[in-house]
Amino acid sequence: HYPTICKWLSFLADNEALLFFKKEAIKIIQKRMNDGS
Repeated sequence: HYPTICKWLSFLADNEALLFFKKEAIKIIQKRMNDGS
């Protein structure tokens, strides 16, 4: 019934997941850099 809203919500959900994974990846990279030095 509301395809645009559904698309928008799924788009937001994808962005939230991407942001979360990006933050986690940055944490892991920083940890490795700290361990290396």
